[in-house]
Amino acid sequence: MSTSTVSREELIKELLNFDQAHLPRSANQNWHLPWQWKWDPRGPKGQLHKNPKDFHGVEYPDHTPERNTVLGSGCFGEVRRVLCNGRVLARKKAIFNINRPRRTVPNSREIQALKKVDHRHISQLVGLYILNDDLYSLSYPVADMCIRDYMRLNRTGDATWVNTLINGMGCLSNALAYMHSVGVKHRDIHNENVLVLGGCLIFCDFGGSNVSNVRPIPIPPGPFDHIGPEPFHWDDARKIDVYRLGELFEQMVKAIDGGRDVERWGFDNPQQTELDKHNLRTFSGTPKQIGRRDFRSLSKAMTARDERDRPDAALVARYLRSGHVKWAIQQRSWSADADDGDIYPNTCGECCK
Repeated sequence: MSTSTVSREELIKELLNFDQAHLPRSANQNWHLPWQWKWDPRGPKGQLHKNPKDFHGVEYPDHTPERNTVLGSGCFGEVRRVLCNGRVLARKKAIFNINRPRRTVPNSREIQALKKVDHRHISQLVGLYILNDDLYSLSYPVADMCIRDYMRLNRTGDATWVNTLINGMGCLSNALAYMHSVGVKHRDIHNENVLVLGGCLIFCDFGGSNVSNVRPIPIPPGPFDHIGPEPFHWDDARKIDVYRLGELFEQMVKAIDGGRDVERWGFDNPQQTELDKHNLRTFSGTPKQIGRRDFRSLSKAMTARDERDRPDAALVARYLRSGHVKWAIQQRSWSADADDGDIYPNTCGECCK
């Protein structure tokens, strides 16, 4: 038996394994499907097939009027909206060829990563199947839009819209801290890889992720080795995630601020904030109110050129969770007056339990 055959069989065994004992479970997943739910009632969550007819009566394209069944495509595969066992799922297809790792490994890495996580703000892997040389992964949910399109709605006078973005910064940093704590690095955080579902922001598309304590599969050098402001290395993947999340935070605050340029943000307080005086890594205070200046300082720390100056995701989450934002809907502006504006927490609350 050739080395490539052995490697392929080992990888297939890893991918098809959905052993519940190895998956952390959380009670705060009110939109998640139950662990017992099966996309194919006739078989396990992971399946190996050679005949497309095996899926007759199990999987259908979602032909909902005015909706495209293709959710996205890229160099590693295609994502379609499908119906399985009464649920709308996102099905990602990739070529499964162990001899062409640059087209195969990213999707297998995504599957390995999603098997390790269970969080309110991370998409859920519900099954997969291998059909000849094609690898199909099924994830839930399929949201109406990504955060890029949500920000473009520009509803600064809508309390729900503002609340979703303000909550979302704390929620996403909490989810990222959780990912890093279980050895998962996303590596591709941007505004199209965050879904919006009923006011809940959800990380998706872990195709470029890296998982610690999982058998490494070498990837030859290529253009994707350079992510963020400096060359990518496995050891600093978490700081790359923080950098990318900091960029997204800048976009989110700019959207809340009505699209004004980040560099022209006004200041709520002429005095320096604690984030300006000290590196965020040494932060220990408990701010009662987080304003525009604080968000700008936070984003600058997260996107520092030198990765050693960036905080880790857990510290960002702790800082945001410790305060709140005041936003005056009628004036569509940040509120510095304690008696003016509505209070918005920096997290949905559920993800921090």
